[in-house]
Amino acid sequence: VIDQGALGAWLAAQRELGPPAPLRWPRIDAALELGDVTLIEAADAAPRLTLQSLRLDRWQIDQVAQIEAELRIPALSSRPLQLQFELSPRQTESELALEPLSGRIVGAGEPALELRGFLRMQDVAHLDLQIRLSTAALPPWLPTGPARFEPLASDLTLRYTGAVDGPSKFKLAGSLAGSQLDADLLLPYRYTEYLASGDFAALAEQVGGSIRLERIRFGDAVLQGIEWHNELANPSESRATDGAPAVATDPG
Repeated sequence: VIDQGALGAWLAAQRELGPPAPLRWPRIDAALELGDVTLIEAADAAPRLTLQSLRLDRWQIDQVAQIEAELRIPALSSRPLQLQFELSPRQTESELALEPLSGRIVGAGEPALELRGFLRMQDVAHLDLQIRLSTAALPPWLPTGPARFEPLASDLTLRYTGAVDGPSKFKLAGSLAGSQLDADLLLPYRYTEYLASGDFAALAEQVGGSIRLERIRFGDAVLQGIEWHNELANPSESRATDGAPAVATDPG
């Protein structure tokens, strides 16, 4: 059992001891297997995630590693999700990378979500992630809130550049269930706290950029030609780290 609160406190204490050591990938020459790992938010809280099984064949620089896992995320689905990934760890003096990376996530009898792309990082404040997501139909375990999507194919490219918890640049473009989507956003520092609390109105005030969506359904109502723009009054307050330039947005 992993206590998320206790782990977060330990990590914060480690940061107070001084700058972290340079990032380095570990080396694992033999197969590694884990099972029955549970993540909880506090000692008396219900599980947020249960890793029922995980198998890693090896982890070596410039060699393809294969990971297979089965996990349950109660907030998403009562059914277990199967994960299969192929990752190629890379390492230089100043950067770690998983390039290329590919994988699939699938629930029992549900459409698979395919992923392909790369991850590069100098530390937690300098990330460069690009993932292409494709599926024959959006799987039911994906959180979509009150929105409803047609059972059509999706093919999206996601790009995230900046810090783990902001400020950062986020782009998402392509087809979402047959509807064209283009999002170009500048996320503020600690944007994940807004997401965790569900305070989306406050988050929207801090996010700069634009979103364009061709069509979306809410119940029996279909909305078309949706556009959202927000040009920050003081972009310097949410400026992304090096490598993530500010978003150019349309007025209005």
